[in-house]
Amino acid sequence: MAGQAAVKTLGKKKIFFLARADSFGWDIRDGVYTAAKECGAEIVGYDELSLGTANYTTLLQKVKAAKADVFIASQFAADAVALLKQANQRGLNKYMIIFNTHVKGPA
Repeated sequence: MAGQAAVKTLGKKKIFFLARADSFGWDIRDGVYTAAKECGAEIVGYDELSLGTANYTTLLQKVKAAKADVFIASQFAADAVALLKQANQRGLNKYMIIFNTHVKGPA
């Protein structure tokens, strides 16, 4: 759904995808790759990081260098907050849409 929304609804054709390094992230990765293929988009970058990553600087440099139209990430909870905060602090939102697939709030 995330890949399809990024391409069909937002009109983005170049995707950088960040997976969480587990079956949750890999399942979303597979869906984004399928949606990109079906909708005529291109994956211009890919990386994966473990749960609990605190510093996203190196990754965000790769994302910017890839010149994607949209940066799709599959982080959630504190990881999503840290990633989105750091992406905004580095001005990534000036170059592309930042799209997180899931943000889980309190139960």
